[in-house]
Amino acid sequence: MPDEPDPPRKFYKLKEAEFVRVNAPTNEPDAADVHAILRGNREKADAAGLNELTPKPKRSSRRKRDYWIMFVLVNGFFGAVLRFYGPRSIPGIYAIAGITLFTCALTWIMWFLMDDY
Repeated sequence: MPDEPDPPRKFYKLKEAEFVRVNAPTNEPDAADVHAILRGNREKADAAGLNELTPKPKRSSRRKRDYWIMFVLVNGFFGAVLRFYGPRSIPGIYAIAGITLFTCALTWIMWFLMDDY
């Protein structure tokens, strides 16, 4: 029994686009001119004094205060451990290492990496 022949191939395509004009064209060139609108906004802001800058007084940095607070608290803890156990014990050696490591890290971070805040 012979196979039935394939039906003819269908070709699909999109229909023509239908656009509806919503905005009527204007004959005024300045109505849609972005630079003219921005220029007008800038002139209004200048007249209101919004673009005038005044220098703000420099406020003191809290970095030095925070450095000394953290320095005293953490090194005070390590100092108490060192005083309690003594420098020749394992906790005392760890306390000396903690003081050294913390002081170096805190100094590096606070004075070399961070800005004033």
